[in-house]
Amino acid sequence: MAQIIDENAKVCETLEGYLDSIGITTAGLNYHTLSIIGPQSSGKSTLLNNLFHTTFETMNDQIGRQQTTKGIHAAFNNQNVLIFDIEGSDSRERGDADALFERKAALFGLALSEVVMVNMWEKDIGRYNASSIPLLRTVFEVNLQLFSSSQEAKCHLLFVIRDSTHPGEIIENQVRRDLDMIWKDVILPQNLQGKKFDDFFVFHFFQLPHLKLEPEKFKEQAAKLASMFTNKDEPGFFFAQPMGKLIPGDGLAQYIHSVWDAISENRELNLPSQRKTLSNFRCEEFANQAYKEFETNATEQIVSKIDAKPFTEFKEIGQKLFETAIHNYNQQANKYVRDIANEKRQSLQERISSFLAPSFQRNCTIFKESAEKKFTEYIEKLPTELEESNEWEQNANKKLEETIKSIDEFVKSTMIPEFKWQFDVSDIEDNLHTLITNKLDTAISEMEQRVFERRNIEYKERINAILDSAEPNMWERLRSEMRNEITQTTSEINNILKKNTVDRHPSPKIANMYYRSTDSQITSASQFIQQKMIIRFEEKFLQDEEHKSRVWKPDDDISAIFESARENGLHILNMFTNSQLREPGTPVPLNDILTRQILTQIRREQILTEFNDTIEKSYISAVQIRESLIVRNTVPLWMWIVIAIGGYQQLVSVVEHPWKTLFLLAAIGLVYWLWSNQKLDKVIKVVKNYITRVLCIIVKLLQSTTQEMEVAPSILQASKKSAANDMELIKKGLDDKKIEDEKTLETADTLDTMTTEVSESNSTSASTNSPSKSEDSKEPAPAPKPRHRKRVSTSNNPYATLQPNRINQAELLKMKEMIQKRQAEKH
Repeated sequence: MAQIIDENAKVCETLEGYLDSIGITTAGLNYHTLSIIGPQSSGKSTLLNNLFHTTFETMNDQIGRQQTTKGIHAAFNNQNVLIFDIEGSDSRERGDADALFERKAALFGLALSEVVMVNMWEKDIGRYNASSIPLLRTVFEVNLQLFSSSQEAKCHLLFVIRDSTHPGEIIENQVRRDLDMIWKDVILPQNLQGKKFDDFFVFHFFQLPHLKLEPEKFKEQAAKLASMFTNKDEPGFFFAQPMGKLIPGDGLAQYIHSVWDAISENRELNLPSQRKTLSNFRCEEFANQAYKEFETNATEQIVSKIDAKPFTEFKEIGQKLFETAIHNYNQQANKYVRDIANEKRQSLQERISSFLAPSFQRNCTIFKESAEKKFTEYIEKLPTELEESNEWEQNANKKLEETIKSIDEFVKSTMIPEFKWQFDVSDIEDNLHTLITNKLDTAISEMEQRVFERRNIEYKERINAILDSAEPNMWERLRSEMRNEITQTTSEINNILKKNTVDRHPSPKIANMYYRSTDSQITSASQFIQQKMIIRFEEKFLQDEEHKSRVWKPDDDISAIFESARENGLHILNMFTNSQLREPGTPVPLNDILTRQILTQIRREQILTEFNDTIEKSYISAVQIRESLIVRNTVPLWMWIVIAIGGYQQLVSVVEHPWKTLFLLAAIGLVYWLWSNQKLDKVIKVVKNYITRVLCIIVKLLQSTTQEMEVAPSILQASKKSAANDMELIKKGLDDKKIEDEKTLETADTLDTMTTEVSESNSTSASTNSPSKSEDSKEPAPAPKPRHRKRVSTSNNPYATLQPNRINQAELLKMKEMIQKRQAEKH
């Protein structure tokens, strides 16, 4: 037994020690509480000692009535019942202060006790103070206060009627009549209007005989009453139903402090709030204690183990430590308010989760990095040449799925189920997929380049052949060849991709690669356009329809053939002016390589000028050859007369000699045989050619001698004058074009002069062959006409080398017109 509230209304300092000594602090909720109230010296302590074998101090009969119990005392019996003996009311020692302490004590008893015993003498029933009517009024008001503020369960009031001799029903009715009178005078709160006192209290009545007059009967009834507090099997066991007022033993001391402080300061006593406050405080202590122990163990057994390698026992050890911490907490916290205990348990779980989460993330990260490294090594070992590989991307994706699956399984194997941890593997999958994509893109790009380079070798040869031939349909052939090659290359690449990828297609750059390759070949070919033009010109001008070397005939229209061949050469220039690789009718983008300009206007004019200069020489040479043939086939009449006169004697000799006649007949027979076998024409032609060549040689020697004597002075004079003009133009700073124009004019003048000379030569020849103008004629030849035309240097003018007596006047006029036409084109 010990005092817990002293007479000065202070909590005793020995409270904690006493509760600990009686085992309350370790009892949890395995105990019960009751208190007793009543008038001073009414035998409350004596009754408790008889019922529960406690040692409360009782009144000394020799001294007389006086205050024995001061404040509130407590005792704990061997049946785990904590008993509060509250100071009696109506004492002379307290006087006017009695009402205040009485109220506080009653409130304390109602707050802590599951059952409140009211000690009442039968003889005092009906009396105001003696029957504890003021005390009961206080109990009613206090209980209404508790019920109104915290909705407490009904209070169990046990009226112990002492020295009872009347039937129990009569006593109970008398007490209830007094209680009903008290209840009528109690002012109910607004929310409790219309309630009866039975709505707030559970009333029990028990009668005890006189202690001294009937001691045996008293002991018997007292034992029965005591069994109703201690024996669970006893009918009417008071603690059969939990009343929600018990406080875990380890927090009882703190709870008594908080309740009494609230009562002493006259604050509103909210018992659930007090119990929640206590539960909150104690559960927080339990949680901190459990967490501290967990933290120490987890640091040693988990955190220190996670290093460079994954810790596979993370879940097993972590789960065990977590469950131990929660178990330790539950053992202590479950005795307190359930909601608060659950809240603190959840808080403890979150703290444990927060402590282990970094280790979990780090452990998973280590495993992830290891798996990622192995995957990277696998990808690096895959073949880089797709031509020699099969299902490259499929194998890589399969390995990726295995890697992600292994990471997921490791994460699940290390995750504690109670913790909602997340380890994001989406970035891992994205990174590894990016690695596959980059590696595959590189392999595809290299494969496409290899295929292109291999096929491009033969492709360039075909393109060059088309460019070299420069046929009129060159661009159509180039487009067709390029289109076919792109299709075939794309098909080959697509077959390789089907074997090694899931859904990959050839890159559009394949077409661009062939565009650039074709354009490069065109650019290279454009450097030799002039040569191509000359070759095409010579094919048409110097070769016949059978592609054999052309043999010029006197009746050939050289000008028409020349113009046709020249147009063929110019057609090549026109074809190479602009690229025509883009398919007709398709849109043309800006800066299109397929329709770009190949030759600038300046370069085109330069090529045209050089081409014309080159082919003019071929034209002049052809004209010279044709004129020579005319001379060969045109034998003068005087030559035939000379042959007839000179051969008369040989003819007579043949007739006079028989062997010559036989030879002549054999010759005639040979001719007939040749004629009958259709070979005579060929033989005549051969013989005629040989005779013509011989005659031409003779004629050429004679004409050359005559022309040199007539033309040499004029050519010399023209050369000197042309050189002087060239020097004058250079001094005046004229450009090359003007010099060329001047030289062209000079060439035209030279042609005029040559025309005049040819006319004069023809006149002379005619007069020589005319019968009326025989060599025996003594008429003097007409004096040569003075020439006022300028002559040009033979070094700068290709026409200066022409011999006037070998070219007729019509041909020279055509040449002059051609030069004038070119001059007009240039301007």
